[in-house]
Amino acid sequence: MKKLLLWMFVLPLFVVAQDLPTIYTESWEEEKYIERGKLFEESYQKFLDNIEENMYDNIYEEEDWSDECNNILDYYKGYGTITERMWIDLDCVCSPFCYGGNYASATNASSTLKSQGSYNYDVANMTDSDPRTAWVEGKSDYGIGEFIEIDVGEWDMVQLSILNGLQKSVNLWKLNSRVKIFKIYFDNVPICFLRLEDNMSRQYFDFSHLLSEEEYAYASYDIFRFEIVDIYPGEKWKDVCISEIDAGYTGQ
Repeated sequence: MKKLLLWMFVLPLFVVAQDLPTIYTESWEEEKYIERGKLFEESYQKFLDNIEENMYDNIYEEEDWSDECNNILDYYKGYGTITERMWIDLDCVCSPFCYGGNYASATNASSTLKSQGSYNYDVANMTDSDPRTAWVEGKSDYGIGEFIEIDVGEWDMVQLSILNGLQKSVNLWKLNSRVKIFKIYFDNVPICFLRLEDNMSRQYFDFSHLLSEEEYAYASYDIFRFEIVDIYPGEKWKDVCISEIDAGYTGQ
C-alpha cells in the first residue's frame, strides 16, 4: 500500500515534467571557438581609425536627441574621439530605431560570484552589450538551481539571443563552465526547457509560441526566469558563466 501511494504521488509530477516542452537554439555562426573579445576590440579600433566618417554613419539627424546622445556628441566635438563605452552605446542612443540596442535588462540573480580585483560578475553584465563581461553564479558547485531574471522591456521580445559562457577569450571560455539546459519561467510558471549548444556562437531562440495570446500581449511587462538545470563543465573551474542575453539584437 505504501508503494502504491508513493507511485500515486510521484506519477503526476513525472507526467508534468514530461509535458514541459524543450526548445533549441539556432546560430548563424558556424565556429565553435571565436576570439570575440579580440574582435570586439579590433572593431572599436577600426571605428577610431576613421572616426569622422563613422560618426556620421552612426548618428541620425534629429532635432532633439536624448541626453546620452548629446553627451557623446559633446565629447566627440571636444576631444575628436569617443570612449569605448560610448561606441558601444552609439547606435542605440543616437538612432530613432535604436539599432543594435538591447531592450532586455537583467533584474536579479539568485547568486553572484564575488568581485575579484577590478573584475566584477554582476548580473547587469549580461545586458551591457559587451561580450567580454559576464554574470557568474556564486555557488561553490556547478550552480544547478541558480537562476537569473530578465525583463524583456516594452517590445515584442520573447525572441532573444545568448552568448553562452565567458566570452572574453577562447581560453577563458574553455576553462569556465557553461549552461547546457535552462528551465524558463513566465510569471513564475515554468513554460519550457531551453537547450543550448556548447559553442561560442550567438545562439537565438524564440518561445513566443508557448505563450497564450493574452500572455504574449503582456510579455513586455513581466519577468522571465532562467533556471540552470544542466551544464557543460569547464576544463578548470565549476563557475557557470553567461556573457550576454539580448533582446533586439541586430548584429555586432
